Amino acid sequence: VGAVDVWYPHEETATGAFTMCEWPHTEIVHQTATQRRVRFPYITGLLSYRELPALVAVLKQATEQVAPDVVLVDGSGQLHPRRAGIAVHLAAATG
Repeated sequence: VGAVDVWYPHEETATGAFTMCEWPHTEIVHQTATQRRVRFPYITGLLSYRELPALVAVLKQATEQVAPDVVLVDGSGQLHPRRAGIAVHLAAATG
């Protein structure tokens, strides 16, 4: 099971992080992170435009070494008001 999230160490920098655990033991088997420059302001409902570049980059980096069966995303999916939150965008962008 993999999981991704974005952290902002500085206003202009987004750090995408990926952690993969072996289920059900929850032993961490892989971790990686990457930084990207933030190019879009925070606007409610449009988080994908701000965070997706960092998430795509870190997931691509991670999947060169591991292959998670499922990836948990800290954000909305189809329950987003527009029916396409960051989880849906990440799935579309990475296949």
